[in-house]
Amino acid sequence: MKSFLARLLLAVTLIVSVAIGDSALAGGSGTSAPPLSSATIKAAGGLLFRDPRNLRYPVSCRNGLMTGTNASYSQYAMSNRRIKRNGKVAVTDLQAAIGNWYVNSAYAVTNGPNRIKVNYSIQYPRSGGKQYPFYVNGSRDIYIEPGQTVRAVEPTGLVIPQFANFYVLEYVTAVDSAGNQLTSGTFPSGRFTIGVSGGVEKQAFNAAATDKTLTQDGETTAIVTQYNLFDALLLSGKPLYSNVSAPSYVLAGDSIMFGRREEDATSSDSDGNVGPMERAVCASGNAYGAINLGVSGTKASDFKAITTGSNTQIVDLLRDVGTHVIDEFAVNDLSGSATAAQLESDQNTIGDWFRNTMGIRPILTTATPVASSISVTNSVYNPKRVTYNAWVRSRSYSSSFVSYIELSDVYETVRDSGLWGSSSWTTDFIHPNATSNALVPTAVGDVGQYAQ
Repeated sequence: MKSFLARLLLAVTLIVSVAIGDSALAGGSGTSAPPLSSATIKAAGGLLFRDPRNLRYPVSCRNGLMTGTNASYSQYAMSNRRIKRNGKVAVTDLQAAIGNWYVNSAYAVTNGPNRIKVNYSIQYPRSGGKQYPFYVNGSRDIYIEPGQTVRAVEPTGLVIPQFANFYVLEYVTAVDSAGNQLTSGTFPSGRFTIGVSGGVEKQAFNAAATDKTLTQDGETTAIVTQYNLFDALLLSGKPLYSNVSAPSYVLAGDSIMFGRREEDATSSDSDGNVGPMERAVCASGNAYGAINLGVSGTKASDFKAITTGSNTQIVDLLRDVGTHVIDEFAVNDLSGSATAAQLESDQNTIGDWFRNTMGIRPILTTATPVASSISVTNSVYNPKRVTYNAWVRSRSYSSSFVSYIELSDVYETVRDSGLWGSSSWTTDFIHPNATSNALVPTAVGDVGQYAQ
C-alpha cells in the first residue's frame, strides 16, 4: 500500500511539474512552488525552450545595448547620475552586467576606447532608502577593459519586490592603466555629463545626481533607452518565488525597436526613446522584463552575423536571460537592395538560431510603413513590404517562430497602403513618435498572448 501511494504521489508530482512548466507562457507570479529544476532548457517537440523559473530575470524593462558605451560617449572623463527604475518581478541575487563596448549601425561590436572605472549601487526604497553597492571580487571600484563585460553583484541578498520603485546610481570615470582618472581627451558635453574641472570630479558618487525620468504608461520611471546615457547593459536577479513563470523578452531590431525619434524631431537620439514593443512589454502592471537590442540603422542581414559566432559579447549577455525574442528587423533591409525573399531567408536564419541554439522562442512583427509624405507612399519600399508582411501573416516562416505581432496596422491608414494614419504620428514618415507608439500597447494587447 505504501509503495502504491508513493508511486501515486510521484505521478501527481510529475503531472503538476509539467503543468507548471507548460504554463510558463501565461505570465504572472505566485508565492510557492516546487523547487527549481536544475535544467534551464527543456525539449518540446524537438525544439528547445527556456524555463523562466530557471533563468535570471531582467529586474525592470530598462536594459539595452544603447544604454552602454557608444562611439563618442565612451571617451568621457566622468559621469554621475541617478536613474529611476521600476521592478517587474520580485527578485533577489541582483547582478549588473556592465560593458565597455558598443554596437555600431552594422550591428558589429566595437570596443570602447578607454579603460573605465565604475561604481554602481541601488537605492531602495526610492524615497529615503539605503544604498546597496555592487561589487566585483570584493571591490566597489569595478575596472572594465575595452571590449569587456563585467558582472557586478549585490552581496547582501537585497530583495526588490514586484513593481517596487528604486534608484540606480552610477559613477563612471575613464582611467589609465594605474586607475587614475584621465584628464585629457575628448569629453562630450550635454545633459548626460556632469563634466570635469581641471581633472577633478564636480560631484562625489554619493551626491544627489540628476534624475533621468520619463512619464510613460502612468509610471514616472526610467523606462527609457537613452543613447548617450551610460548604464549597465542588464540588471537582473533571481525570481524570489520559484514559480514565477512570466516571459521575459529580448527586443531585436533597428531604430524603430530602439525608439529613435520617439520624443524629438532631431537627427540625434533623445533621452525619451522607448520604442513600440518596449511600450507594449512594459505597460503599467505587466510583469515582464526586457532587454532591448535595438540599434539604429541595422538590418536583419547584419544581425544574422550573430548566428555564425560574431558578437560574442551579445551572446554572452543573453546566456541566462530571455524566454522570447521579438524580431522587428525589416525597414532597413527593404529600404535597401534586399528583396522580400532575401529578408524572409535572413529572418528564418535568425529565428532558427534563437530557438535551436539559445532556446529563446522567436516572435516576428510585421514591417511598418515608410512613405515620402503623408499622401505619397514609397514606391520602392512598399511593394516589398506588402510581400513580406503577407509572408508573416500567412505564417510561412520557419517553425522556430511561435507567432507574430501585427505592428504595421497600428500606423497605416489601411493595411498595405504604405501611408501613415496621421502626420502627427511621425516626424519623418519612417519613425513612429511618442503619439503613435502610445497606441501600440492597446492595439497589440498583452504581449504574453504571443509567447506560446
